[in-house]
Amino acid sequence: MRVRDIALIPSLTLASLAVLSIWPAEAQTGDAGDPVVSTLYEVARSLRQDMREPVRFQDRIDSLRAGHRAGTLSTDEQFQWALMLRRGLGIRAEPRLGCEIFLDLAKGGHVAAMYSYGHCFYGGVLTENAAEEVTRWYTAAANRGSSTAKCALGELYLNGQIVDKDPAKGLQLCREAAEAGSSYAQLTVGERLIRDKDDPQARERGFAWIEASAAQGNLRAQTIIATRLYYGDGVPRDVDRSLSLALSGASRNYKGSYPVLSMIYFSKFIEAGPDPVDGASARRAFYFANKVLQAPPVEPDHSRAVRVRSDIQKAFPRETIDRWETLTALKSSEFLSLY
Repeated sequence: MRVRDIALIPSLTLASLAVLSIWPAEAQTGDAGDPVVSTLYEVARSLRQDMREPVRFQDRIDSLRAGHRAGTLSTDEQFQWALMLRRGLGIRAEPRLGCEIFLDLAKGGHVAAMYSYGHCFYGGVLTENAAEEVTRWYTAAANRGSSTAKCALGELYLNGQIVDKDPAKGLQLCREAAEAGSSYAQLTVGERLIRDKDDPQARERGFAWIEASAAQGNLRAQTIIATRLYYGDGVPRDVDRSLSLALSGASRNYKGSYPVLSMIYFSKFIEAGPDPVDGASARRAFYFANKVLQAPPVEPDHSRAVRVRSDIQKAFPRETIDRWETLTALKSSEFLSLY
């Protein structure tokens, strides 16, 4: 998920929290100083701690609800409560109420609330004067040190969402955020440039930005570079580095890394010859191919995964394949720790 979605936490597991597509512990260090990033990360961390014990989590909900009614919540507690209301995390969703709390906090100078209130317009909860409001609050957050907010606004201009489309302005905003060190912005600028068909040099400049983002630990950026290195796309083929980068994502349950890992391990299986000693590469290739096939089909990844699975099924006994099928239920971090 992209950073513009980080205010929409989809579930109560860290692996699927959009927050963690960009930060340390499930992400990278480069954006940890961003006030939006750091605040949302802390909320996610707190939620994880509480949700491990259902009774404790319910007590937390009751405490936040009572504190909100009594007006005794701290600023951080108000922000967490607003985020839970906005998305319905453990409680009935009341998105408008959540956005009202964001606005109160934003007026008081809370940077993550500025971003989150602006996101209420991006997410469609609020619609009146949407272009003016989202620009106002994303800009306010950016002026207080959030490169995330600056590039999020840039993406709106790049794509013509809510605001009038202005690719030059959008790219400039994201470039400024990238130069300030935001791995998210570096990735955004890089992906934009590598799709530029009019400038022959743009593609390599784009990959340079993606490399910078990958160096900070951005999982999507690492996977893009891993895929480029595996296929030798304009660079010398480097399977070892490709594998290292892709495993970084899989160890954090990043699904984007699964297609290239399936192909890397399948090639290792083929190179091992017709009678591999323990089938380790085949097992991994089969696992990651199955993971790819669990997701909505995206080509050419889907077709490649079908071929990998089919060829491995032909090479191993049925009982082995049946045993490997059961491994698909494991998260990739669990699978890699075991196999």
